[in-house]
Amino acid sequence: LAVTEADGNPRAIFQAQLTATMLDISEGDAASAGNRITIIDGLQGGWERSGDHPPQIVALVEVAKAGVARLHKDFGGAEVHLRLAADAAMRSQDQPVVGQVAMAVAGYALDRGDIALAVRAVDLATSLSGAYDSTAPEVIAIVAAADKAGIGRPRTDLPERPMAVESLSE
Repeated sequence: LAVTEADGNPRAIFQAQLTATMLDISEGDAASAGNRITIIDGLQGGWERSGDHPPQIVALVEVAKAGVARLHKDFGGAEVHLRLAADAAMRSQDQPVVGQVAMAVAGYALDRGDIALAVRAVDLATSLSGAYDSTAPEVIAIVAAADKAGIGRPRTDLPERPMAVESLSE
């Protein structure tokens, strides 16, 4: 991060800060993640085409903001950010980005106690990414919750796309 900042490229700094934000979120460090979001918001305004960011970038920033809101137990705020992320991801038509948003929805759903939605969101992410990541902390938690609730776990195979896409409308 220090080397990237020293180079001074706003887009590279932005990407490094966004990656660091996601690490902070995964470690539960709301303060550091929140500080990085402030930096990211400032960097976005410094790009040549301010306000005209690729939808993938908008989606990933909104996922990060949702993560910070979830750490603060602000589920209303998290939902707003996830809806913005989903809208941007769908506009991008970038399947890996849509998959990342789906995984964020899965974590949010688990936080809210909606295990069935969390399982469906993991299934959607699996379908979009082409792989089931049984090592992801969110997936581990969702599998445990689904097993405990007796509702079935996320599928380790690739779900049928029409079934997975239905999850987006919920």
